[in-house]
Amino acid sequence: MRTIRFLISVYNALKISGAAIPILRFLGDKIIEGINLKKVNYIVKYGLSTGVFTEKLIKRRNLKTIILLVENNKEFYFFTKSKS
Repeated sequence: MRTIRFLISVYNALKISGAAIPILRFLGDKIIEGINLKKVNYIVKYGLSTGVFTEKLIKRRNLKTIILLVENNKEFYFFTKSKS
């Protein structure tokens, strides 16, 4: 049942997010490969979705980096929270 609610939420989010599918793991790597996350002091991420990209940011950041994660979609929020 949770998966169905999540998929419905993804469908509804298309109206505002423009993402047809959750980010693939290799795309997440490609997006951040040119960023030196060890030198970044702050990261603000709006829209967690499935959390794949967020996980990559957390793993590659400097431990002193402050990350602010904002999710407006309740289903995406609970999905990501359940993974931690």
